[in-house]
Amino acid sequence: MGAYDREASAGAVSTVVRQTILLTGALSVLPLLPYPNTFGMGMLGVGPWLGAVEVLLYLGILSLLARWLTAPQLIVGAVLTFVYRAALGAASGSLLSASNNVPWGQSISLTLWSYPIAVFPHILAAPLVVRSILKAFWDEERPHSRRRALPATPPTVSRRTDSLARTEPTPRIVQNAAAARAVTHNVPGLDNAMSYIGEYDGVRMCWLVDHEGLLLASWQRQEYTGSVEFWAPVSVEIVEFNRRCLSAGGDVRPLRVEVRTDAGRIILETAGEFWLGVLTDRETDELVGLRLSQSREMILKHLQERCAQYSGLQEARYV
Repeated sequence: MGAYDREASAGAVSTVVRQTILLTGALSVLPLLPYPNTFGMGMLGVGPWLGAVEVLLYLGILSLLARWLTAPQLIVGAVLTFVYRAALGAASGSLLSASNNVPWGQSISLTLWSYPIAVFPHILAAPLVVRSILKAFWDEERPHSRRRALPATPPTVSRRTDSLARTEPTPRIVQNAAAARAVTHNVPGLDNAMSYIGEYDGVRMCWLVDHEGLLLASWQRQEYTGSVEFWAPVSVEIVEFNRRCLSAGGDVRPLRVEVRTDAGRIILETAGEFWLGVLTDRETDELVGLRLSQSREMILKHLQERCAQYSGLQEARYV
């Protein structure tokens, strides 16, 4: 994986760990605040047999909240949720024993199976906490529910200009360059517009998203293992962050945003109501921006054609 994906994955896991620690502490302390008041509910009087029912309950909840998980992962997640709930009860029981001079075994039994102010909040909160953990570690394996348009032919490498050493292009590269020029005049679809960017040397992936981060089309170099489903929504957040910063004195919409790091760069450009983005290597030259703008024009022409066709069909319907 590239440096971008390693940094993003490490950041996501670090955030989940911090949130889990904070939530665990809060849920552990919560039953101590009203103890021994049960607010009229009374002690539950259930035993460890509740654990089997809980696992089935967690299995159903996770199947709704974490639909990207496979069946074996759902079972593992349900068991982990029960283990986490039991750990919460044990932590609350230990704190209860220390703060209220209750025998340790009795306090553990209370917070695990009897005291409703501990049992109910822990049962409700445990699947939500575990879901965030599962999402951080297993999110890459969820099925792609969004449309991912890939080129019909494998990517080709275009000729790069070098002021220090010029070589005669091979017939294959000349043929690819001629085909690229023809593509511009034929007003291709979104998939060809994506592959037109991807032909350029140093491009790892490119994408087209709407303002909510929904992926409309994408291209990815075969040897690059990053996730376009991750970077496409993130690009919208990058644009929104810049828009908020620039709009301090009035409403401003950025037309192009570029982020450079020591590992590479992201270039984002408007395409009507959508955003066209590209993730490149650090050493990729500035002509990739020109290729991005040309692809943007191809996309706009394609959208205009589709709108015209749709309008023609609507008019024919009423004739």
